[in-house]
Amino acid sequence: MIQGLVQLFIFQTLGELVSKFALPFIPGPVLGLVLLLAYLSVRGHVPASIDWVGGSVLQHLGLLFIPHSRVGRRGGFEACSQTQPFS
Repeated sequence: MIQGLVQLFIFQTLGELVSKFALPFIPGPVLGLVLLLAYLSVRGHVPASIDWVGGSVLQHLGLLFIPHSRVGRRGGFEACSQTQPFS
């Protein structure tokens, strides 16, 4: 698992470097995915370590999407109503 994560982070870092120095209008993670796709198409198959990490991330993908409307909303309105406007 560690080897697969390291490989994915390497491609993301390469994408960030390419984005920083060559193509600043394209986000680094997108370039990293394109580089990973190019690497995998040249290699011909997906290594088992990357396949295992990708499968694990996909199984728990729903945990990464926390609804924005419910997070941190309860205590914020009371604090806003107690503040005084600038005079």
